[in-house]
Amino acid sequence: MKNGADGMECFYDYLNPQRLFSAIQYGDLYRSNNGGNSWQYVEALQGAWTTPVFMHPENPEIIYAGTRHVKKSIDGGYNFTVIASNVSVQNISTMAQSDVNPGHMIFGTGQDHPLDSLFLVKISADEGVTWTDVTENIPGEPRWISRVQTDPADANTMYVLRTGFSPGN
Repeated sequence: MKNGADGMECFYDYLNPQRLFSAIQYGDLYRSNNGGNSWQYVEALQGAWTTPVFMHPENPEIIYAGTRHVKKSIDGGYNFTVIASNVSVQNISTMAQSDVNPGHMIFGTGQDHPLDSLFLVKISADEGVTWTDVTENIPGEPRWISRVQTDPADANTMYVLRTGFSPGN
């Protein structure tokens, strides 16, 4: 992509590899319908430095993004609406959806600045409409949530990666 910024999340349509998506810092999203030969600006998602944005595992017209809200597009990324508002007091830094059961989602926070003291992990069982805080269920010292992921075979298993970039570390 030739937009002269830091590259962040990128993905392609698994049914149409000519349709590509690329984001730059804070979630400015771009789309190509011709394999990357030209790009069009889609939306300023206004999220974290690396704003999580990804495609639904069963329907490539559905695209999700995490900011302080959970946003969803049902038209291939042309328009986003908020499906869950104010789910976090800071931007979501990482987010994932289960390939086994797309209703299951997870997000983590703490990436806007490594010294942020609020680290949240929330899960959803209804494709991101409602969220449950499970931060207290995760053992170990509270630290920056750098990545969440869903298990490729078990819809009820999710993973959280914490890093040492937190106050006092």
